Order: sequence, then C-alpha cells, then structure tokens
Amino acid sequence: MHVLRLQALRRTVFYVAAAALGDYFAHREWGWPLGVIAGPVLVIGLWSIFIAAHRRWKRLGYAYTGRELHVGHGWFERVHSIVPIARVQHIDITRSLFERWFGIATLVIHTAGSSVVLPGLRYEEAEAMRDDIRPRITGEPW
Repeated sequence: MHVLRLQALRRTVFYVAAAALGDYFAHREWGWPLGVIAGPVLVIGLWSIFIAAHRRWKRLGYAYTGRELHVGHGWFERVHSIVPIARVQHIDITRSLFERWFGIATLVIHTAGSSVVLPGLRYEEAEAMRDDIRPRITGEPW
C-alpha cells in the first residue's frame, strides 16, 4: 500500500505543479484568485493519496491453485479473472523504484489474449510463483 501512496504522491505533485502554473497565468491574465485551479487539484490529489490508495489495495486479491490463477480487483466494477496456467505464454516480474525500496514486485502473466497484473507481491513470492509456472509453459498447441 505504501507504493500505491508514493505513486499517488508523485502524480499529485506533478498535477498540482501544472495547476499552480495554470493558476498563475489565470491570475495574471484574467485576475482570477490564486488557488482556484490548484486548490481542487490538491484536494483530489490528497484524496487519492490517503483514501483511494487504501481502497484500491483492499479490493485487490488473488489465489493461485497451481492449475489456475484467480485475480479479483475493482471498486465500482468488480472484475474476477481466471487464468489457466496451461494458457500462459510468458511471465514478467517488474519492479519500480518504489517497489524496490519496499522489497515488492509486480508479476505480469501474459496469455494469448490478455495479461493479468499482480502488484504488491513480495519479491520472493513473485519469483517463486514465476518459477512454479515456468516449467508448465510449452510451445506445444493445446
């Protein structure tokens, strides 16, 4: 969850800086009071850091049975994906700077038609899952 909050913080800083620039020009050109643009952007950014990141984390879940990977996520629209391990084409483990700081990783499992993303796994857990799935990937047709 800390990584989600840091990512939201990074986005908020960028958007508030852009909104502050817009505030400056709106104040200079049209006499708008300062903060008309940046204020709401800051409130939305703080909401995304302190509330939305926690809600997103709470609504993410997965179960790995050895034959299938079940992934559930979403708040307004709940999505439950089932990936048969026999259909996996390749697996990626990605780690952003923030993920490396906290010792976690994101496992990305690709099939012919889509991909499933599992963020927030401990790095060792992501490697173990990848190493368990890897021998089951074959080039043979089903």
